Amino acid sequence: MDTGVRGVRIEFGRRWLAAEDVSRMDVGDVLELDADSLDCVDVYVDGRLHARGEPVVVEGSFGVRVQELIASSTAGPQEGTSTE
Repeated sequence: MDTGVRGVRIEFGRRWLAAEDVSRMDVGDVLELDADSLDCVDVYVDGRLHARGEPVVVEGSFGVRVQELIASSTAGPQEGTSTE
């Protein structure tokens, strides 16, 4: 049964890098994100913001406890677009 959902993405933050910076990355490098460690994470469904929540660990795996559902009319930019 096809539900029509193509993908779910959990976003903890973003960092924009120049191509030359990406090419210099090495194993063990740390990329600092634009989000505070206490910020909610964003849950995107089919490229649209669907919910926000807090990161949790469940039996050794990461998860998200949903704190807020986002109305589809205020879902924000689609995947691949930028607000900057």
